[in-house]
Amino acid sequence: MRGVWHFSFTVADLDRSVAFYRDLLGLTLVHRQEQDNAYTRRLVGHPDAVLRVAQLAVPGQPRGLSTHDLELVEYVRPRGRPRD
Repeated sequence: MRGVWHFSFTVADLDRSVAFYRDLLGLTLVHRQEQDNAYTRRLVGHPDAVLRVAQLAVPGQPRGLSTHDLELVEYVRPRGRPRD
């Protein structure tokens, strides 16, 4: 493997997760947004989906096509269920 464009984790609490990756691990917050649109609903396969998304980058890494390394996604709707 020569690199990655970016990768994503689905999280239960976006604010708490951003704080962990930014404040504890030192990543840089690049962008936050709420996605409540037809494109996102088609992309994730849920007809009523609403997502909160944060994009973070590893400081000092060269930027290519992607402006970030990690994408965190919280499903506002439908809410997920915790699993072991």
